[in-house]
Amino acid sequence: MHRSVLKNDDYMKFADENTVEVISVSGVAQANESGDERAETFEAEVDGKKVELLYEWPNLTIQDVEALRASKAGSYNTTGGIPFTCLVDPHTLEILTNGDDEPIQWSGSQTAKTLIEAITEARETLVEEHGKGFKRKDLRKIDDAREDAMKAVGKRDFAKALKAADKIAKKAKDWPEEVVSRITKIREDVIALAEEAIDEIEGMDDTKEARKLLGRFRNKLKGTGLSERAKTLYDSLK
Repeated sequence: MHRSVLKNDDYMKFADENTVEVISVSGVAQANESGDERAETFEAEVDGKKVELLYEWPNLTIQDVEALRASKAGSYNTTGGIPFTCLVDPHTLEILTNGDDEPIQWSGSQTAKTLIEAITEARETLVEEHGKGFKRKDLRKIDDAREDAMKAVGKRDFAKALKAADKIAKKAKDWPEEVVSRITKIREDVIALAEEAIDEIEGMDDTKEARKLLGRFRNKLKGTGLSERAKTLYDSLK
């Protein structure tokens, strides 16, 4: 089913606009240790950190898959058989039901067509009851803003990093609070990293080098609330 659905181009294009796919798989860590090619990983950089991502699910680490298994996602399959698929109401986290009040779920492999038809019908009901959902393309804008901010932080241009967050925040007026909090987190992280940079310089023994380093970015702290602290430190490093 993994190949017929999650590797089906038509289904994945449809899913990008209509679903959030959540998996619950056991034994991935053991499979990786035993050399199973389905659990092979590759090294990548995420938010400036090196991680091992899975080839089968290239946005997930083994730890991510294990966490999903331990989450509520692992509780839906009460049939004892695999594969098992169900549609979950994102508002209640309960399995959706059809017009006959039967759970929308399947045991065994299913075709992409079967899932697309069921999801399309269920989505119409959800939109009618709760309104249109948040588009994944807008979520990507937040991810892009974070990436731009972290690139600026890498150059110690913290003011530019905050501008990246502010730019996306202007578009978030009517976005859900859970989404807006991700933009707030960008700002918080930038300010925390700016503070860390100043702390590091303040702890240096070589005051000449410390002043030189601080001089390179002390004028790029606008919006962080750290400009006065940087100025005071810079003046003291003489």
